[in-house]
Amino acid sequence: MSATNLIKICVFALVLALVRSSAIPREATLTVLQELVRQDAEDKDNEDSKNSTSKLPTVTAPPKNETKDGDKDNMDKDKKEMDKDKKDEMDKDKKDEMDKDKKDEMDKDKGTGEKETTTTGNGTSNAANATKASNTTAPCFPATTLVTLEGGAQKQMSELSIGDRVAVGGGKYSEVFMFTHRLSDVHYEFVELHAGSNVLRATAGHYIYASGRYIAAGAVKVGDTLELADGTHTAVTGVKTVMDKGLYNPQTAHGDIIVNGVRASTFTTAIERNFAQAALSPLRAVFARLGLACTAFESGADLAANALPGGKIVA
Repeated sequence: MSATNLIKICVFALVLALVRSSAIPREATLTVLQELVRQDAEDKDNEDSKNSTSKLPTVTAPPKNETKDGDKDNMDKDKKEMDKDKKDEMDKDKKDEMDKDKKDEMDKDKGTGEKETTTTGNGTSNAANATKASNTTAPCFPATTLVTLEGGAQKQMSELSIGDRVAVGGGKYSEVFMFTHRLSDVHYEFVELHAGSNVLRATAGHYIYASGRYIAAGAVKVGDTLELADGTHTAVTGVKTVMDKGLYNPQTAHGDIIVNGVRASTFTTAIERNFAQAALSPLRAVFARLGLACTAFESGADLAANALPGGKIVA
């Protein structure tokens, strides 16, 4: 029992004793009792209020130091993530810039660089600089390349005319019915192949016959064999890249041509062979029947080449 309640009991007992002994008037006794009841009610209300408050859930604030440390950890984490993102972005920008510089350098070398590559008997190459006219896969021979006419006479490419009958191999001859390149003043890059006493120059994408294959000149290696005009084969002893003047590609009705004593095709990797044959067939027929030749492609057939599929290195 609390001390407050004990005091209240004692006061009640004292008041009752005084009333019985008539020591105090009755009215005064009632006043004292009312006051005691009022105070008791107030005390009860206060106690209930206190008990109700004590039953509320207790919320404990995090220690000040812990909150500060947590905020610091979060800030450190955010900072690290920002630093990482910034580093990744810088690395990406640096890589993009390096890639761009590398591409610009490659484009510059491709467009303005000069190159000469010599391949010796052991297959090694030496590079120097040379001026390029354009892409090395252009389908042509240089102006000084020799062809053999029917009757045995030889003529340079620059002197060849539509209607000339030229050797195509196996003792056969075929008429030249058009040119797909006939440019005299262009300096260009050619692959030079050495095979015995024969030296052939052709653009890298021009098909020739080597080691029993129909292959682009740029893919021929030392040790391969070239097919000669008489059908025999001789080994390639040297391959190099040189500059020469003129771009000529005569088209024969047969599809082959003997150049500098070596059997070559009139087709190139610019257009797949079957498509090229089909595309030229109407022009070949018009020339055979009417004697009319097309000169529209003497500056090149780039539009046709872009519209048709290209050929493989080894067809």
